[in-house]
Amino acid sequence: MDWVKSEYEVSVSYHLLRYHLIKHFKTKLKSPRKSHYKKDDQAVTAFLKTT
Repeated sequence: MDWVKSEYEVSVSYHLLRYHLIKHFKTKLKSPRKSHYKKDDQAVTAFLKTT
């Protein structure tokens, strides 16, 4: 909202701005995927070292 106000000098509520973006640009809020409860942290670090 601060960016919209500074760029266009218009005060807009968060909900109205979000509704407009969803309606016209089909946007959505990003959220991370859930992590598997049996994930092996050592295997992850080994994998990241090889890539």
